[in-house]
Amino acid sequence: MDYLLAVLLPQLLHGLVFGAALGLLALGLTVIFGLLGVMNFAHGELFMLGAYAGIGVIGATGSFWLALLAAPLIVGVVGAALDLPDDQLAHRCEQTIRNYDPCISCATHFLRLEVERL
Repeated sequence: MDYLLAVLLPQLLHGLVFGAALGLLALGLTVIFGLLGVMNFAHGELFMLGAYAGIGVIGATGSFWLALLAAPLIVGVVGAALDLPDDQLAHRCEQTIRNYDPCISCATHFLRLEVERL
């Protein structure tokens, strides 16, 4: 009985929570791909940016509830500021290329993000 309560039950709960998080991520990717026709791999990066923003707000103010409200706003502002030059470049490329393929744009954007990490 001790093994059940001490080891097995927490592992089952952890597996359920982790599976639910993966399911939500898969649903998000499915919705984005279904609506836009382009796969968006930025979910994880934005989640981590929101976590760091939330921890920063908690450290500065000591309020969890303020961090819960401020973190999505911070992520939105930072994401929009970083993505605006990419969108302008992509629209310029769309206008100059006759046979524009969104998959090529997605692939080059993904490669640029990977090179940016180095």
